[in-house]
Amino acid sequence: MPDRSVASGVMSVPRPARRPHPPAQPPLLPSRVDPAVRAASEAVGGPWGRHGVVGQRWFWTPLRVLLALTIFTLLLGWLEKEPCQNGNWQHSLQYTHFCYSDVVPLFFEEKLNVGATPYVDHAVEYPVLTGAFMGVAAWLGRQYDHLAGGVLPTMPPVQTYFTVTALLLAGCMLVVTWSTAALARRRIWDAAMVALCPLLILHAYTNWDLFAIALAGAALVAWQRRARGGWARSPGRSPARRWPGWPSTCRSPRCTRRPGGGSSSSTGPARPTSTRSGTGSST
Repeated sequence: MPDRSVASGVMSVPRPARRPHPPAQPPLLPSRVDPAVRAASEAVGGPWGRHGVVGQRWFWTPLRVLLALTIFTLLLGWLEKEPCQNGNWQHSLQYTHFCYSDVVPLFFEEKLNVGATPYVDHAVEYPVLTGAFMGVAAWLGRQYDHLAGGVLPTMPPVQTYFTVTALLLAGCMLVVTWSTAALARRRIWDAAMVALCPLLILHAYTNWDLFAIALAGAALVAWQRRARGGWARSPGRSPARRWPGWPSTCRSPRCTRRPGGGSSSSTGPARPTSTRSGTGSST
């Protein structure tokens, strides 16, 4: 039978065979590879033994343990911000209790308390996706306030807004832990340094930075997996913060290689005001 591709003048080029994936290897155990963890493990019997079995827990996988540790840290962060959540900042409570958060004063400064839509009804200093994040949280808070009463507890609108924002940011932090674990590969337990970071207790709900970090982390994971989607190809172009541009700057030399090649004044009792400095830079 004649070769039709040759007869039609089109030469078919065979595709190169894909490289076989290397066999999956178990994650590295911190008590074996990390000197600090190895020394600390002596208090509970020493490092994991040579004949110890790993990977037999069907539910408590390393990633799920890391996510549980992240939730624990986020709960501590929630308790740290609890005195300031209702917006009644009298006698400099936000400073004496170390619970200041931009989320509370910007609820008033960005007109979210009167139902303004960011960029449509009021100019917002934050980049596009962060402003949209604020608008979605305010809309969800209003829906809750309409349903509150009876079974659902009632809260001041600003506290409802803070609560919704905190829940959304907590979800973003879970994405950060997941992306860190994915990027660490066999050293997945290194992500525990992110999940248990003390700074997370103080500043998880201070601003919307976790949203931008989650976008950057997810984009890096997609790039690592050789995704060809547009946003996955350029994680530094996230319109949520300017700083995520650094990952794309740092990796740009490699990306050029071919595959296979080597505040406002107000009346009323103790309305919080913003004391931010240098936040909300736009792209």
